[in-house]
Amino acid sequence: MFAWHRQAQLKAIAETLGSVQKQLENPVTEADVETSYETARQYLRAVLERAAPAMADLALSLREQQIENIASRFADNNEDFRKERLRGDVAQRQEARYRRTLKSAQHWFGSFTAEQQREMRMLSDARPLDEDAELAERIARQEALLGLLRAIRADKPTRDTAIAMVREHVHRMLQPSADETRRDYFARYHSATVHMVANIINNATPQQRQHCIAEVQAWIDDVEKQSPPTRTTALKSPLIPRLD
Repeated sequence: MFAWHRQAQLKAIAETLGSVQKQLENPVTEADVETSYETARQYLRAVLERAAPAMADLALSLREQQIENIASRFADNNEDFRKERLRGDVAQRQEARYRRTLKSAQHWFGSFTAEQQREMRMLSDARPLDEDAELAERIARQEALLGLLRAIRADKPTRDTAIAMVREHVHRMLQPSADETRRDYFARYHSATVHMVANIINNATPQQRQHCIAEVQAWIDDVEKQSPPTRTTALKSPLIPRLD
């Protein structure tokens, strides 16, 4: 699995990131940003598909207490989410989300002017905000994983059957929310975020763009250190860093 990732994925990622650097020299469209997110989803899908046998082997080996430990960790993480994201009124939550967005944007682009920050705040606040829905979706997906692990432990399927169960679970988890209300919320949130990211990039100064290009180069350097010398073909789509 690790050898495949190094050979088939890392070089392609480095080459794709190289295309990002060129793209950052010019204005981007919302379609460019959307394509970058789809590229990331393609990479994730490929990695998870390849990892299914190893994931099935792990699931087959888990004891009941280990599964309960996973459930306990999920519960702790969800409590942290509640403390960090569900505090205060709407205005306070908007402020906290904007601060997270600004921090991420500053990592990629460096400092922003007061006017740029005001524009970013407007774009951030224009996104829908329902962190209770985000927590509900998070819990639903955790429960689905725990259900899979418990089913594998109880049924003791063959390895091939367990692999098929894992792949079916991965396929479901890569789909939009099964809950119609949450699915609509996440679709609207994603669309507004794409709009925000495109605007942040297009409003960046030449110096800020160079800062981002340098950050992407550092990412490329890290990837290439882990990559084998053999060449692979990159996916023909950009991979603009997320700012949300």
